[in-house]
Amino acid sequence: NIWGSICSDGFDFTDAYVVCKELGLGESEPTVYTDSHFGDGNVPIVYSNMGCRGYENTVLECSKQEFGTFSCSRDNVVGITCRDACEDGSIRLVGGQNAQEGTLELCSYSIWGVVAVSGWDEKDASVVCNELGFASQGSVSFTDSHYGKPNKTLHVSNVDCSGAEDTFKECNAAHIPPEEGRELLLYVDVVGVSCSIYQSTTGTYRSTTGTYQSTTGTYRSTTGTYQSTTGTYR
Repeated sequence: NIWGSICSDGFDFTDAYVVCKELGLGESEPTVYTDSHFGDGNVPIVYSNMGCRGYENTVLECSKQEFGTFSCSRDNVVGITCRDACEDGSIRLVGGQNAQEGTLELCSYSIWGVVAVSGWDEKDASVVCNELGFASQGSVSFTDSHYGKPNKTLHVSNVDCSGAEDTFKECNAAHIPPEEGRELLLYVDVVGVSCSIYQSTTGTYRSTTGTYQSTTGTYRSTTGTYQSTTGTYR
């Protein structure tokens, strides 16, 4: 096996999407360069006229012309910048059964990535839940890729939140470049979070589906639903 480059003839957004998806780097808004923008790679040009449809997991599954069946100038090697439609520092939970649980993803370098379990604890989870608009109390942290390990890059490790931060990006952490993060991801578990479904603010309870207010009683959360012990909902 040898490393090779790809001719830009016929290469488009969908082909770039599959490349970025295979690499675990931001696939939602890739940029395609058709003029050897990053150099020609100083390697043979092995593919041309890529015909990816978007559902493929690797470029090997895409239709294409292979080495020896096409001609291509070394000034026309394709280049790609992989990125997502996210703002650096943003967070989200994915892979759970609802919006308040899942694997934690962090946007950095304009791509979504994951967080290593080193140092992860309940204080870190509480900051995540608070930022996402859920209750910080009652949050649960997971350190065993509980909700799965997405094919992403590893952005941070050794997270150390005090619990008083308003946003996750204010916490201390070791930041990892995307290329290094891809390699490290093979050997580590990633963190997950489960947040309490309600947030109390002067008697009003907020969930992912609405707002509840107690007229006479108190409320407790049981597996994603609301149950009244002494009161009513209005």
